[in-house]
Amino acid sequence: MNRPLNSNLVVSVGRAAREASRRRFFRMAAFQRGAWDCMARGSWNDLFPRGTWGNIPRKGSRKRRLGISLTELLISMFILLIGLLGVAAMFPVGSHYIVRSERFDRAATIGHAAAADMAARGYLRREEWNWLGLEDKWVNYVNSTDPYRFPGLAIDPLGVLEALDQNNSDAARFFPAPTFGDNPVQQGWPMTRVNLNTSNPAAELAFTCQDDLAFELPDASDSPLKLLFEKDGNGNPVRRAWNGSYSWIVTIGPAYYPNGAIATGDPSLKHEVSIVIIHGRTLLFPKTQSPEYDERIVGVQILSPGYGGGEVQLLANDPNKLKGIRQGEWLLLYGLDPNTISLPPALQKWFMHWYQMIATDRELDEGQTERFVTLKGPDWPWAMNTNIRAGLIRGAIAVYTKTMRLEQNSMWTIQ
Repeated sequence: MNRPLNSNLVVSVGRAAREASRRRFFRMAAFQRGAWDCMARGSWNDLFPRGTWGNIPRKGSRKRRLGISLTELLISMFILLIGLLGVAAMFPVGSHYIVRSERFDRAATIGHAAAADMAARGYLRREEWNWLGLEDKWVNYVNSTDPYRFPGLAIDPLGVLEALDQNNSDAARFFPAPTFGDNPVQQGWPMTRVNLNTSNPAAELAFTCQDDLAFELPDASDSPLKLLFEKDGNGNPVRRAWNGSYSWIVTIGPAYYPNGAIATGDPSLKHEVSIVIIHGRTLLFPKTQSPEYDERIVGVQILSPGYGGGEVQLLANDPNKLKGIRQGEWLLLYGLDPNTISLPPALQKWFMHWYQMIATDRELDEGQTERFVTLKGPDWPWAMNTNIRAGLIRGAIAVYTKTMRLEQNSMWTIQ
């Protein structure tokens, strides 16, 4: 006896038919005929036996797997290896920038300390400056009658004494040091190099940082560092040893007055005193062409108006002069102020300022006679396409500049 049709059963059969058709498991017409026969008998399990509905495959599906293949494993390991290599490459780069930032931070601290030390020792008094004249005789800078006392000077006892040891008298009297083919007298060098009334050991102590203490690395990586000491003749430790990697020079230039005022003018006038911190100074002053110039003079062509610095082109006949130019170091720009060129020579003014190189072009291997550099520093007075000069000091990593009055001798001056 046939049972009456259940409405819920009819709805379920319709849904099942549409689902089965979508999955392409049955043909629609055959399925509907089988479904109506099952409903007429009242038996739903005849159409879908127990446990078969969940086994209907989906469109495009594959047999389920319980693992991965060896190829997939190798590809995953290769991708993971690339990521680990990228992470490993970050460690030396990060270490480089950490050392570099520590170097610049220490240089900034040294600049402030050196300025205070110069004032405390009285090294900013003009009577303390000795200059090697053109006749190779030491004279006091103020009392000298030599016509080549230029408007600016550099207090550099280390450079003077080392240049004399290398038999380079021009490097001992001019700053930056003349290199092969330079004639400072004919070219109107704007700065002289002066010494102090001190001996070589005193100059080394006064112009070299003693805070970078020396250590000895142990063979075992888990052992502590070994402290190094300087010893006397009997082998007894006297004081901590230091590397002396940081040294400095002091440049003094005219601020708001004509040339020659440093030596002959009123010392109460303001001067621009710059402490130039140098890391790893080599103190090499070769007389012939050499890639080891510690100081060199290059030509400069102005490429921008110069508000807060700008772009310049460095020019040199000797490609060795343009090697070793690094981003972050400093150079000295100098030249006649164009606003005073039409005045008499006694009233003309030199413009001398230090600038930081914030960007440089790529250094080529051989024969490069020009470099493009972006500078940051004071506004310069020169127009575009003006040709001036620049002084490059290898390892100049920081400059501390202060506008101040020079000291004068008085009854309270400690001699």
